[in-house]
Amino acid sequence: MTEIDFLAHVQRDAMALLDLAGAHPDAPIAACPDWDMTGLVKHLGGVYAFMDGQVVAQSTEPSPGRGDAPPEGRDGVIEWTTARFKALMTSMVDADPAAPAWNWTPNQTVGFFHRRVAHETAVHLWDAQLAAGKTPVLDSDLSADGIDEYLEVGLKFSASKPNRDYPAASLHLHRTDGEGEWMITTDDSGKPVVTHEHGKGDAAVRGPAPDLLAFIWNRGGHDVEIFGSDDVAHAWANMAP
Repeated sequence: MTEIDFLAHVQRDAMALLDLAGAHPDAPIAACPDWDMTGLVKHLGGVYAFMDGQVVAQSTEPSPGRGDAPPEGRDGVIEWTTARFKALMTSMVDADPAAPAWNWTPNQTVGFFHRRVAHETAVHLWDAQLAAGKTPVLDSDLSADGIDEYLEVGLKFSASKPNRDYPAASLHLHRTDGEGEWMITTDDSGKPVVTHEHGKGDAAVRGPAPDLLAFIWNRGGHDVEIFGSDDVAHAWANMAP
């Protein structure tokens, strides 16, 4: 997918999420028990402000987020996050995707944030749809890329879980609504190794790409089948940052 694809997806998904939050501000977020919908939106506003700071700075040194501080209470949170989102979109459209931008991975470019913000927003749209009592619906091809992005970035680089002990047993993910297979193993040092191949893991999870994405992000997934060891499958899901 190109950077413009990611920006188009995040524009659509962010607006859908904000609409749901406006209609259900108090709805609890199942995957994040400390948050209701308003807390989820405030979190995203902070993420957007942080990313905007890195994109605008165009430096390989970390920069502060841009814009004013979030509201103290509940009032004005949606408006504040909407403003932070619009500022980030403007900054990313104006910047060269190859320009430098600090982040926590080796890919120190603005383009990193094009992809990251699309998947951050999509996973939280899943959360918001569930909180609003809806069956989650995400774009399938974006979700398949989200699995790749999680396995390349989230599984290996995490500020919240920097010293994870990965499961020794293997996990195979099999997409059923398009092409896509992922085999997750560990090397001799215990670090995860991901290949795109058909194979037999100690556990296998099959399902549409959006549900596989939700599963690997430890959100369960509504339409997945688990084969082999259920414990192994959930041990890998529990690695999510």
